Amino acid sequence: MQIKCPKCSWIPQQDSKWTCEQCNTEINLFENVGECTSCRHRHLMVYCIDWEGGCGEMSPILDWCSGMDEELLKLNVKKLFD
Repeated sequence: MQIKCPKCSWIPQQDSKWTCEQCNTEINLFENVGECTSCRHRHLMVYCIDWEGGCGEMSPILDWCSGMDEELLKLNVKKLFD
């Protein structure tokens, strides 16, 4: 699985930071699946960081996870519920 913007394919770096919309803490949204490490606010939407080369558009955090469908197929999720 790769993390990249679903609109422009920009790939965040390890040190890319977003500002929590709830408490203004700088965090990497992909380290905790969108959860702020300070206030525990869950970010469902992520903006593509334009000043780092991205497009500046917002997308659902799960749309940033390229290849997730293939990973779930490998796990054979259906088996878990049978």
